[in-house]
Amino acid sequence: MTAHRVRARWRASLAAVQTAVAFVLLGCAGDGGSAPPTTPVTPSPTPGSISVTAAVSALSVVQGQSGTVSLTVARVGSFTGAVDLTVEGAPSGVTAAIAPVSVGAGATSATLSLQVSAAAAAGTTTLTVRARGTGVSDATAAIALTVTAPPPTPTIALAATPAAISVVQGATGAVTLALTRGGGFAAAVDLIAEGLPSGVTAVFAPAQLGAGVTASTVTLQAAAAAATGNATVTIRARGTGVADATAAVTLTVTASAPPLGGFSIAVTPPTASVQQGQSVTTTVTVTRTGSFTGAVALSATTPSGVTASFTPSSVTGSSSTLTLSAAAGATVGAGALTITGTATGAANATATAAATITVTAAPPVTGSIAWTYCGTDRPLFFAVQDGNGAWTRVTPGTDNVFRFDITASRGGVAAVQAVGAGHTMNVYYLTRDEIVTYGTSFCDEPGGRTVTGTVAGVGSTDLVSVALGGKFTSVVPSQSLAWSLANVRSGSRDLVAARAPLTLSGFSVSYALSQMILRRNVAVGTGGAQPVLDFGGTEAFAPSSANVTLVNGGGELSTLVTLFSTANGASALLAPDVSSSAATTRTWRGVPTPRLVAGDLHQIVASATPSASSSLTGRQVTLYSSSVVDRTLTFGPALASVSTATAGGGMVRLRSQYTLQSQYNRFFVAQYQQTSNSRIHQVSTSSGYLQGASAYDVTVPDLSALTGWQSAYGLAAGVPLTWTFAATGWTGGTTLTNFGDGNVVLSATTGGQVTP
Repeated sequence: MTAHRVRARWRASLAAVQTAVAFVLLGCAGDGGSAPPTTPVTPSPTPGSISVTAAVSALSVVQGQSGTVSLTVARVGSFTGAVDLTVEGAPSGVTAAIAPVSVGAGATSATLSLQVSAAAAAGTTTLTVRARGTGVSDATAAIALTVTAPPPTPTIALAATPAAISVVQGATGAVTLALTRGGGFAAAVDLIAEGLPSGVTAVFAPAQLGAGVTASTVTLQAAAAAATGNATVTIRARGTGVADATAAVTLTVTASAPPLGGFSIAVTPPTASVQQGQSVTTTVTVTRTGSFTGAVALSATTPSGVTASFTPSSVTGSSSTLTLSAAAGATVGAGALTITGTATGAANATATAAATITVTAAPPVTGSIAWTYCGTDRPLFFAVQDGNGAWTRVTPGTDNVFRFDITASRGGVAAVQAVGAGHTMNVYYLTRDEIVTYGTSFCDEPGGRTVTGTVAGVGSTDLVSVALGGKFTSVVPSQSLAWSLANVRSGSRDLVAARAPLTLSGFSVSYALSQMILRRNVAVGTGGAQPVLDFGGTEAFAPSSANVTLVNGGGELSTLVTLFSTANGASALLAPDVSSSAATTRTWRGVPTPRLVAGDLHQIVASATPSASSSLTGRQVTLYSSSVVDRTLTFGPALASVSTATAGGGMVRLRSQYTLQSQYNRFFVAQYQQTSNSRIHQVSTSSGYLQGASAYDVTVPDLSALTGWQSAYGLAAGVPLTWTFAATGWTGGTTLTNFGDGNVVLSATTGGQVTP
């Protein structure tokens, strides 16, 4: 039976009951008399209403997803009809749908579906669900809808550096791995290698990257029999809840090269003793093994105050002579000496040998430094400066020796000598040790021996040179065949003679070394005549020749000079190539290797100028070479700007300033020359005197107030002068005389004119 039929019967029963009650009341009225008829009263029905409620008052939906809310409709009173449902206030990007949209009589539930697009704006909006029925007031329910952004997607990425690697059979290669985590992923990641070729294994360190760890190294080990060729190795990173990441590494396996040979070095004897201010020599032996035949460069670590030099410094044979020099102030006692050999192409790049050097105290001194001059070379005026103190005049003893004290670490010496009709003043700014050593260079032996001789077998235009015991002279055959050397040191000394015939080519003049004579250990004795130097005899021999390549000449004109120094004190000019040329490849000649002994050295000196008329500006490079082999000489850069001006004082003084260049930072010479009156001031300064300064700023000292100074010794005011400035740097030892095979000296010069 349907619901409306039940309700109809209920209403009919109610009406019948109401009629019966009316009749009963009528029968009981009055004294049994008849009551007037009464009209039946029907009660008014209760007014109807509706309500709608949502299962939740707030709902959160992620962009791109959907959500549902259950709705309940309630009827109150006499309303029993259908209820229509709608949604109001849905924001852009949100689609709202209710099913069913009309809740029929007797039904009470519906469902609200919300579809949020990926582009919907994040935020909270209030949705209103409205219920409508015929004859009743609307009812509403509010739902707070919050649209949220989706959570980030966990990710990992992997990078390999380098992306390509080459490994020799039997060797390993390393690749650095970098892991990047994203989207909130922070868990551990495992690393594995895929696609490894046969014979290649991979070792990770570490193989698992824990939380917070982002780097690992994979070492690819190629077995000795690993297949050669190219392969792509994939490194895979794998974590829970995240997609794998990969990085590709191109692996090239190459065939192994034959094993390299090596080398070792030893010092014989392993202990040495040297007195303060003296030198001692020992031998460094190089032993090669296997296929290694290359050169070994030698260097040394010495105790404070001891310097080391090697002859040669780059060993192609089996040994080198090590010279250990102790400064005058070297610490007395035993110290460690380490010799290091460095080579390329050997299984070991370096080798070391340990030795001990003991410095002994020098004999007690009288508290003076001696500068010794020979004969007429004695200065007319001599003064010294102790540190930065005042200049003091020093007079010589009867033996032509100037004695003085320097207590500071550095000082100055000034000496004025008569040169022709004029005067030359040399100023030396040096360290104390340099002053001690420098004073012995002006006269090897006072009252030394004079050695004479003649030459034969030469042409009238030949250039002939003779060197013996540290002295040197030239012979001009067109004028005389005789030669003479004064103040030759006693003992057994080497004699070197060279003949270079003149060659004319147009306006070009050159001398090419053609013959040499080398006499070892000549007994100088008391001096006297030497046997004839006959270049046509059996004693003469032809030189060896090789090429020299000039680099960084910049197209400038250059000349080439070759000198030769023996281990026993001879220093000879072999041949000057005085014809300027822009050619970058030249020929140099010297003593054949079979005639060399340890300590012999050639000096190849190349000079470059911008033009033949640029006498004040130029660069020079000197290379020391024991054997006559192909060599390369590289010029240094042009000299930086030098400022020269007149300084104040009681005499005319010049001041030069220069910012040091790394190529020219060892020794500096400034010369100021007035040609018209033959006056020259020359200032020589060592890097030790500058005490680490980055700039040179040196002025000629004012000596005018000292007793014995004469105005003729100084430069004249108002007379133009030419100034030149030369800066020098070198590799190897710390002094201009401490060089070995392969050492290089670079210098550059500039100049100008000024009127004081």
